Amino acid sequence: TISESHNIPALSVAVIDKGKYFYTGGFGVQDNSEPVTEHTLFRIASITKLFTAQAIMQLVEKNKVKLDDDVAKYINLLSDKNIKIRDLLTHTSGLKDVIKPISLAENRNFDTYLKQSLALNSEHDNRSFNYADLNFNILGKVIEIASNTTYNNYVQVNILQKLGLSQSGFKLSTNDLTPDAQPSYNYGLVVNAPTRPYDISYFPSEGLISSVDELSKWLLSTLNQDAKLLQKSAFKEMLTPLRKTNWGKIEMGLGWQVYTKNDISVAQHAGSITGYKSLLITYPETKRAIIILANAKNVPRWQIAKVINHILDDKPYELPNSEQGKYKTYILLSCFALLLIVASLILKITRRKSL
Repeated sequence: TISESHNIPALSVAVIDKGKYFYTGGFGVQDNSEPVTEHTLFRIASITKLFTAQAIMQLVEKNKVKLDDDVAKYINLLSDKNIKIRDLLTHTSGLKDVIKPISLAENRNFDTYLKQSLALNSEHDNRSFNYADLNFNILGKVIEIASNTTYNNYVQVNILQKLGLSQSGFKLSTNDLTPDAQPSYNYGLVVNAPTRPYDISYFPSEGLISSVDELSKWLLSTLNQDAKLLQKSAFKEMLTPLRKTNWGKIEMGLGWQVYTKNDISVAQHAGSITGYKSLLITYPETKRAIIILANAKNVPRWQIAKVINHILDDKPYELPNSEQGKYKTYILLSCFALLLIVASLILKITRRKSL
């Protein structure tokens, strides 16, 4: 299987076709040696941004937020930036990521995070597309101010609980929610990767923990334009191309990355943080979707999705090539070279002592 050939410790996949569940399952083992299933929890990274965008659109429907509002209406620190809510959703605010997440224990609040970010974002006149977590972290604060609750509580109550997604959520100092699959590197050998800090300020851009089972339930509701989440007009508006990106034919909708391939509309979002890769790709017109979650650095996400699409369409397919053998060879050669160096040093020391 692909998980074995690519040294992916834990891999979960969900497939929706024609608006119905087609497949959910897992490959590999969790850290506790239990097999990976569709219920295995991963950090889904930037797929979280789609939940943030959906939360904003809910507030738009409630007339608590307008897409053309200046963000300064909610956050005074941005009073001189002339940034609209729509700019944040399409990554065209002119802001860049310059501050990394820190641990919950360090207790950095959002104002400090934003002040530090803005201090290093003095040049913001260029409003061309620039993908940045900062855009969605600011949107998270807008959600808090407009709804008078915390970002994570808003998403929990207004999206997750509405769909009965009881396993998904955010890691807080008050809960013990953690991924079942821990981060890893897979360069020929599988080794543990450092844990990227769980920073509350980064929750809106990368904080959600979930499984392909629960993500597929949310995605099926989204594809079927479930009124529990949004009105049909809002779902449509989110998928309307608004801004060009620097990713070829891909354009930005509201949170979603959208393009057309072979006359078929595609809407997607990928995620990547230390030791995790994720992909959510949808075909709204045919109500097909693929979700991939993995706890490794090297994961051929789009190739896996292509194989799945070919299987669904009864077309021939080839499994993606793996570079794990190359990495193993490099490791062996490096170890051999290191042994030669050590042996040479020992020989030199021995000769000096004999003199």
